[in-house]
Amino acid sequence: MRETRFIEQMKDKWQSFETILKSPYKTPEKLYNLFVHILDDLSFARTFYPNRSVRVYLNGVAQQIFTDVYKKKEI
Repeated sequence: MRETRFIEQMKDKWQSFETILKSPYKTPEKLYNLFVHILDDLSFARTFYPNRSVRVYLNGVAQQIFTDVYKKKEI
């Protein structure tokens, strides 16, 4: 699959993830599900598009989710 097609297919899903990440009402279950989905997409991107911006973007989203999970764990 071409990178542009991958982005087109996943763009709406990623935008909804960003909306959830910005929400102050995130449950641990939502964060866990987001993390799993983003890591799946990141794995795909790292395999097929290793030096492309989509990989960098997904890695950044995964870092945000991980940080949110870690913060909630400390509370």
